[in-house]
Amino acid sequence: MRILVVFLALIGAVLLYMIWKNLTVPKNIGLEEGMLHPCPRSPNCVQSCLESDAEHAIAPLPYRSDQTLDQIEEYLKAHYIAKVMEKTETYLYVVVTTPLCRYRDDLEFLVVKDKNEVCVRSASRVGYGDGGVNRARIENIRKYLMGVQP
Repeated sequence: MRILVVFLALIGAVLLYMIWKNLTVPKNIGLEEGMLHPCPRSPNCVQSCLESDAEHAIAPLPYRSDQTLDQIEEYLKAHYIAKVMEKTETYLYVVVTTPLCRYRDDLEFLVVKDKNEVCVRSASRVGYGDGGVNRARIENIRKYLMGVQP
């Protein structure tokens, strides 16, 4: 009986930690010295525009006009439960929530006009892996921006 109580308490603590982690905005959101933060060591994140290992690296998105961030926002709102948290002329921060488990992913986009690209960082708040969800989401945005139906 005592083992069952300890086991249930442990499960409850893990669930509370996951809920807290899911509801807390990570400290590595926003710009640092004009760039997006690097990914953590866990494989549930992709990023561009910073030197990165193959597991986290992804190509930047194309920058075609001053409407590019608006197009990204439009795509995310049409295909996901997406909430814009911050938006400027060159930076967009969106939180995407999964429909079933309500997990939150943090997506950041930074326009680099002189390179005609949009740096991107997409990371899950909870868990270690993400099953490739963040990478697939960014690649679908890329297809949308290029005029290809994702």
